[in-house]
Amino acid sequence: MKQNMTNLRAAARITSNLPTLSQSQIAKRWQMDADTVRNIIRKHHLSPVPAPWKRARYSILDIWRVEGVSHASALDLSQHSDLLEPLATANDLAKLYNCTPATIRNWARESVLPSFRLGGSVRFHMFAIQEVLSEF
Repeated sequence: MKQNMTNLRAAARITSNLPTLSQSQIAKRWQMDADTVRNIIRKHHLSPVPAPWKRARYSILDIWRVEGVSHASALDLSQHSDLLEPLATANDLAKLYNCTPATIRNWARESVLPSFRLGGSVRFHMFAIQEVLSEF
């Protein structure tokens, strides 16, 4: 029991230093329009963080959960800088790796590249892509 409380306190310290994002910041991170972001937030039942801001802000932990990031990864301080990077689209990766966006989407569909879907669009964490493509 004492170990569980220690783990909970450590997790609380880590999460208290994480940022909160407004809908416009989430839209910029996901490279989507505000209406799509609003629909995704509603679909996943994300609650705004209670605070004195005029506009709703959401915990980055909730955003990572929507993105499919595991809880263990979210609490790992060494991964925070990678996780806080904006997401890449198939077009971004196609330009970077000199291929077509369709090729990137096919690789994502075939699980060659780690990806996830947001509002019907495929998105990628750049650090995960770089890990996979460095193996080739």
